[in-house]
Amino acid sequence: MSIDRKINRIQFLTGNSLKFIAVLTMVIDHLCKIVLQWLLSNYWGTMVDNEQMSWERFQEIDNLIRFDLQSIGTIAFPLFCFLLAEGFQHTRSKKRYIGLMLA
Repeated sequence: MSIDRKINRIQFLTGNSLKFIAVLTMVIDHLCKIVLQWLLSNYWGTMVDNEQMSWERFQEIDNLIRFDLQSIGTIAFPLFCFLLAEGFQHTRSKKRYIGLMLA
């Protein structure tokens, strides 16, 4: 069995599935940084001020958003870099590929 057949047999992530994962993780990251941080500062912060929520609960939510959910978003950048390098390696016209990436 050739090495290409062995690789194709164990390959389960295609370029499109990696793009989908990268976009999904980027959306989660942006959602956390925009929507959830806004809710944290405007809505949940007011609840703490009005004593409707404990400070400990606020800290739990803050830690969830800042560390757990945003860490998911850090996967996006290396995936996009990998896909960019793969595309550059397999293109016919390197000048055209660089031009498209800059545009």
